[in-house]
Amino acid sequence: MKIELSFKTSSQLTALLELVLNRKPLQPYRSFNIPNKMRDENLVPYASQILNQIPSADVCLHYSLKNNRAKSITDAAANFAYCVQESANVGVTEMLLVSGSGGKRKINAVSCLQ
Repeated sequence: MKIELSFKTSSQLTALLELVLNRKPLQPYRSFNIPNKMRDENLVPYASQILNQIPSADVCLHYSLKNNRAKSITDAAANFAYCVQESANVGVTEMLLVSGSGGKRKINAVSCLQ
């Protein structure tokens, strides 16, 4: 089971992780989704924080094209590829690419991956 963690600051994430790590009588959760809810939000430091505290954690970062705007499909794909590489460097093994809510745009998850 994956747990989606929702927070706005590193200190809020720390408090959430303390709850997870101290959960009894069941073993702590070790699989987390981190959604991209704010514009130009870098989630990699949060993933690193989780993996430093729980080295065996499975962290899936969400990457929203709506919140990480780019001028062209090429720029969007390059930005996403950079985020994937940075995430892999800290130990993230999964990412979820989402277009974001709202009206249709030229740049969506399918066009970015193509």
